[in-house]
Amino acid sequence: MSGQQPQNPGRRFVLKSAAMATALSASPFVNALQSYSVRQNQGSGVTSLLTHSPYGPISPVKDEVTGLELLQLPEGFRYASLS
Repeated sequence: MSGQQPQNPGRRFVLKSAAMATALSASPFVNALQSYSVRQNQGSGVTSLLTHSPYGPISPVKDEVTGLELLQLPEGFRYASLS
């Protein structure tokens, strides 16, 4: 029996396998979208992968807790990181 899969896999094994299959099947689409977004921004001086925001232009915003610029948000938006 060593080296073989169990005859009756447990619930965790089934859920883990389903999650892995979903992630692997979606990865080409995510890569294609990211590549398209990067190509759209090349040469335009835009540092974000987000091409258009419905809330206005985005810019780096300081985190209210750390003071670091971790995200780019539209004017008037704010955020705080949690540990």
